[in-house]
Amino acid sequence: MLFVSRLLTTPVKGTRIVERRTLELGLGGAASDRLFYLVDDRGRVVNGRQHGPLAEIGSRFDPADGRLTLTFPGGETVAAPVRVGGEQVRTDFFSHDTMGEVVDGPFAAALTRHAGRDLRLVRVVEPGAGSDRHPLSIVSSASLDFLRTRSEDALEVDARRFRMLIEVSGCRPHEEDTWTGGVLRGGTVALRVLETVPRCSVVRQDPATGLRSFDALRALLEYRKSRDSRYRWPVVQPPEARQIMFGVYAVVEQPGTLSLGDEIEFAAADL
Repeated sequence: MLFVSRLLTTPVKGTRIVERRTLELGLGGAASDRLFYLVDDRGRVVNGRQHGPLAEIGSRFDPADGRLTLTFPGGETVAAPVRVGGEQVRTDFFSHDTMGEVVDGPFAAALTRHAGRDLRLVRVVEPGAGSDRHPLSIVSSASLDFLRTRSEDALEVDARRFRMLIEVSGCRPHEEDTWTGGVLRGGTVALRVLETVPRCSVVRQDPATGLRSFDALRALLEYRKSRDSRYRWPVVQPPEARQIMFGVYAVVEQPGTLSLGDEIEFAAADL
């Protein structure tokens, strides 16, 4: 039996991942997830790949009053209602361009102090546009557990390292690779699985500090390119097939609520 075992979100892309008990999922993804992102003084997106210590920053957004709170190492807290000043920016998000609105207020100054470089906070115009490729990402607990067996320190394989939205339990390691094209139903939602997730250097970083620690990419490479068909990544891949795959992307077909412990049913794609 498949069931939801972990839900992880962050309102500001690149900042600390937070565990949730329930997610409201719309066609654009999880409400308030990756609703904001950061750009430098040249308008380029800045996330954990460019500045790992963003993971030290806690972020919380209250949609009821539109208030964003950032908590920095050392205890500094910056909180204010989110107000956009009318300046729109187009940002290259690696696989697509994203339109956003620059946020006014105290956030840019605080983020700049922490990063030691000029940063601005931007709110996405379209829900889900703050994701690299697709708004939902899913990984199985079994895949994480198997990766732990490939590490000298199992504690290094923290689920937060992979920054996946949904973790499911009750299947074999990397069984999620076979879900492409199929539909997952749980809670009151239906999710269409699209493709596997190519991993980047962020997974080498400690999820609490953003500093490089366990080389998860190397550990994955050692067996995901092996001849063992149980763990080798599938033949059908997106153009980034030369990259290491871990987890799958999905989109919402039926909006609703997904909570910890919800049972999930999988239906394979029609042939």
